[in-house]
Amino acid sequence: MRFVDSDLRARLDAAHVVFLDCDGVIFDSNGFKCRAMERVLSDYPETLRQQMATYWRNNGGMSRRVKFEYFFRELIQSPDWQSLTDLAVARFGGYSLEGFLDVEPAPRALVFARHVGRERLVVVSGADQAELALVFHRKQLQSLFSEVLGAPVKKQELVERVLAERGVGVDAALLIGDGARDFEVCQRLGMHFVYLNEYSEWDGAAEALAEAPDVRWANRWSELLVAAGLFDGG
Repeated sequence: MRFVDSDLRARLDAAHVVFLDCDGVIFDSNGFKCRAMERVLSDYPETLRQQMATYWRNNGGMSRRVKFEYFFRELIQSPDWQSLTDLAVARFGGYSLEGFLDVEPAPRALVFARHVGRERLVVVSGADQAELALVFHRKQLQSLFSEVLGAPVKKQELVERVLAERGVGVDAALLIGDGARDFEVCQRLGMHFVYLNEYSEWDGAAEALAEAPDVRWANRWSELLVAAGLFDGG
């Protein structure tokens, strides 16, 4: 792992596709989404909710359905885990949309997006695709991205599909994300990963990324803009 540096500018300039995660990258939304999860599970014992909160934070980029399945199937071990998951996902979606009402996209993420350009920029998220479409419409962000993609399709499948449709190899793409799933997708595909720590809740990031190849670490969006030659750091 290396911290972002001037070499990233050349990599960005050469990339035919730049993938951005949504939660924790474009929006500082991880916190209210975790609180939404806790509201959904408020009737369950605190010890189980604490275990779920740890799992939730350390699996950024994973769809809400898979996370709730883990709670009901693995932690609760309920025979009705499927129906309970369906109900939890529906309730969570309502709380999540409420949370976005008071949250605006990170200004420097938008500066970056305008620099990269719509044609090269794709959002790939573990969030629900319909919710993403609604949020990006409400925030008037659609014009900044060529595609905004989410669950139920898994993130790796989304990335692979975009690259295949555009005839782009992994060496001409990169992903900016804040979660373990973002990192794992890049490692499996052999694609460059830029980790953004600013809004991340991934407790194990430093350990996981320490010896990983083809990874850059940025503490804040401003560091990415400096590395891209867009910001002087002041």
